[in-house]
Amino acid sequence: MALHLGFDPGGTGKKLAHVTAALDGDERLFVGRLRDRALLLPVFQRATFPYLDGASVAAIEGALSAMLASLLAEIGPDVPAGADPREVALDRYGAVIVSVDASSGFAVPGSGRRHTEGCVGANFNTPDESRFLASAVEWHRLENVTPLNQRVYWKLVGFTIYRWFTRARSAAQVAAAAARRIGPGFTVTLERPTGVTIFESFPSETYRGTRREALAVARSFAGRRLAPIPDAPLHASTLATFAERLRLVARRKDAWARSRGKAVGDCLDAFSSMMLGPWSTTIGLAARGDSPALMAAEGAIVVPR
Repeated sequence: MALHLGFDPGGTGKKLAHVTAALDGDERLFVGRLRDRALLLPVFQRATFPYLDGASVAAIEGALSAMLASLLAEIGPDVPAGADPREVALDRYGAVIVSVDASSGFAVPGSGRRHTEGCVGANFNTPDESRFLASAVEWHRLENVTPLNQRVYWKLVGFTIYRWFTRARSAAQVAAAAARRIGPGFTVTLERPTGVTIFESFPSETYRGTRREALAVARSFAGRRLAPIPDAPLHASTLATFAERLRLVARRKDAWARSRGKAVGDCLDAFSSMMLGPWSTTIGLAARGDSPALMAAEGAIVVPR
């Protein structure tokens, strides 16, 4: 048994992340949105992980903790006062599989993107650590919250999610965590997952390359009863629209893609990220890349095999 979680990070206060969750053997699919409207422009820190000021980190991790505790209260068991919901989930289910639509590491110095990013379609490439942080500091100085530069914060929210679930203390540890399950032939199969497993998702590549067997598994989860996460609620209209979209996914392959600029697209990205867990225990996953050393150092994007 495993608890599956998928995150589509956001930024600049409107949303920290959309989240989708499912438990093996349960008939429900949970969906929600982490938010903190007081969080606007964070303070970037050059030499610390996860590179955000304490208030920003506390807001993100607090939202994650409240969301997971709320989810566990819905599916059982309740989280006792003062207990860590991560430990409660592991004790109860044995495995937590987390997938995040965000870079899990930085490119090696002198490279403009990570190795795994060069093996997928168009995306926002991640430079080496010093260049990435320099751009973050400059964005903050200019108070620039345009969609393109918001991607910097989006990645840092993703880093914080990785850190919270893995307790990693460096970006290199995050990258290694997101690549540690990749075996010979660059494939991943978790027949009996235990502990916390982290994957880096790339929804656009998933939508493009999902084959029949993988789509069948996704449709089975899309057909579950949609349920809100109480402490991370979606707007009622977004919940209704996403429910209708999932019904289409369950019936039609051409519905398997996000809607650009729509909140339901963020929900669908979180759903496709979450699906890496169920796929890993059924059809398996494939890593995008052909260099084990670089993927171990930079992290690896994985997609359904």
